[in-house]
Amino acid sequence: MQKEKKKRSKILSFFEFLLIVIALLLGFLIYARNDEDGKLFSSFLKIDVSFKKMNEDIDFALAKMISNFNIFKDTNNNQEEMVDIIYSYQKEDKNYYQTSDHLIPMLKDGQILKIEENEDDYNITLKYQGKILACYYEIKDIYVKTGDILSKGDILGSYDEHFKVLFTQDGTSLDYEEVLLS
Repeated sequence: MQKEKKKRSKILSFFEFLLIVIALLLGFLIYARNDEDGKLFSSFLKIDVSFKKMNEDIDFALAKMISNFNIFKDTNNNQEEMVDIIYSYQKEDKNYYQTSDHLIPMLKDGQILKIEENEDDYNITLKYQGKILACYYEIKDIYVKTGDILSKGDILGSYDEHFKVLFTQDGTSLDYEEVLLS
């Protein structure tokens, strides 16, 4: 009886320690999300700290996990089927867009044709299904390479304030809405 109590006590102590570590980690992640420039750390520790890259990496990992997570089943034939998620860009100005998480998802299946590195950012040229050519500009970090074949929802990269994208098909300019409907 005494041995069982000691064993239970050790197990509970371990789980208490584990929960404390998880709570501290979550607290730090919440702080890092809310203070991306690390102003509190900078003022106390007198060092420059930025959590922007860490937050972008976490966003990217979560977006990848969510896009690959399949919990829905087609009840008609009992085969697993991915739910069609709408990947949307919010229009900021003519040809300039934003997303809620500063990540740029693929609108359709496609292939990366060219990546150009500029002084401060990148340009990506890709071909979507249906012979739609898309040129993305002002991309801060890229998560793809030339030749990659990507699926709808895969992440091209991230941006700071906005990104620019131009769509063409057979030499004719297309609007964002036309690309979604094609």
